[in-house]
Amino acid sequence: DALDFVTWTYFFRRIQRNPTYYGLDSPEPEDVSMYLSKMIDEVLTDLHRAGIASYYYMFHQTLEHFLFALRPNPKTATPAKLLDALALAHEYAELPVRHNEDLQNKQLAQDVPFSVTHFPGWDNPHLKAHLLLQAHISRSPLPIVDYVTDTVSVLDQSVRVAQAMLDVAVHKGLADVCVQIVHLLQQIKQAQWITDPNVHQIPTGCKVPKGVGCIAQLLGCSVDQLKGQPKLIKYAANLPLVSVQIRDDVAKGGVQVSLTRTSAFPEYRTNKDTRIHAPKFPKVQYEGWYALLVGPPPEGQADGTGTVREVELRRFQFRERSRMSLNMGAVEKGKGAQLYIMCDGYLGLDQVFDL
Repeated sequence: DALDFVTWTYFFRRIQRNPTYYGLDSPEPEDVSMYLSKMIDEVLTDLHRAGIASYYYMFHQTLEHFLFALRPNPKTATPAKLLDALALAHEYAELPVRHNEDLQNKQLAQDVPFSVTHFPGWDNPHLKAHLLLQAHISRSPLPIVDYVTDTVSVLDQSVRVAQAMLDVAVHKGLADVCVQIVHLLQQIKQAQWITDPNVHQIPTGCKVPKGVGCIAQLLGCSVDQLKGQPKLIKYAANLPLVSVQIRDDVAKGGVQVSLTRTSAFPEYRTNKDTRIHAPKFPKVQYEGWYALLVGPPPEGQADGTGTVREVELRRFQFRERSRMSLNMGAVEKGKGAQLYIMCDGYLGLDQVFDL
C-alpha cells in the first residue's frame, strides 16, 4: 500500500526524470521499484523504533543503545549482559553521584555478583545504577541512606526501560534474549536471582512444607498440608494458577491460545486485582503476562540459541477477567517452534509448550 501511494506523488515523477539526483543509476521500472521498496522499509523501521521510544517515554539515545547492545549472540542472553544494557540506558545518565560516593561504589562492588570494572570510573552514574540493581536483587545492605533513595529512583524506571528493551529484542527476532529479559523483570520485582531457590519469594515467617522446592509445587499442596499457616495459605491462594489450551485457528491460519486464571485455594483468595507479593519493590506491582510465540530455529541448530528467529509477543492481564483468548500468527510445527507463557511478577511459574 505504501509503495502504491508513493507512485501517485510528485516525488515518483522526479525520480523517473532525474534518477541520478536520488542516487539511482537508471530510470528503469525495476530499479525505481527496488529503490522505493528499500526506502519504505527503512522509513517503516524507523517509525517502529520511534513508536517504541514514544510509547515508553524514552530517550532516543536509549533506543539506539538497545539496538546496538542486543545482538544474536549467546553471550547477550545472560543476566550480566542484560544488566549492562539496562544500566547503560540514558535514563540513568543523571543519577546523582555525590562527593566520595566513588569510594562507596567501590565498596559496594565487593558485595555483588557481577563485576563493574568495565565502566569508565567509580563515579560513573551508569556504574552506580548497575550496582544498585545488583544490590537490590541480591538483597545486599546499602552503605549509606542516600543509596536507598537512589535505589527507589533506579527501580522506578527499571520496569519501563526493561519492557522497551523487550520490544527491541522482539523486533530483532532474539527469542532467547526475550525470555531472559522477562526473567530479569521477575528478578527485579522479587529482589531475587533466578539461580536462588524461588521459595524465597514466600513471605517471611512462613514454614515451607516438606517436599516443596518451588512455588509451583506449593500450588499443588492441599489445605491440610498448609494447616496452621494462614499467612502461607493466603499467599498461595493469591498466586496465579493458569491453564493453557492451544489449538489451530483454521479460519486465520494461526494459533489460538486460551488461558484461564484460577486459584489453588479460591475460598482463601483475598487479592482480587492481581497484585503481586513483592515486599522489596518500592511500588505496588501487578501481574503482567506475556505470550511469546517463537518460530523454529535455523536449520542445523538444535535450539537456535543466539540466532535470529521469528518472534511474536502478546501482552495481557487478568485484572478484570479470568479468561483470555489470543489469536497468534502461524508457525511451522514439529520443527522446534515454542510458546512461552510467562508472568513478570513471579519466578518459577513459566510455562513452555513445544508446537
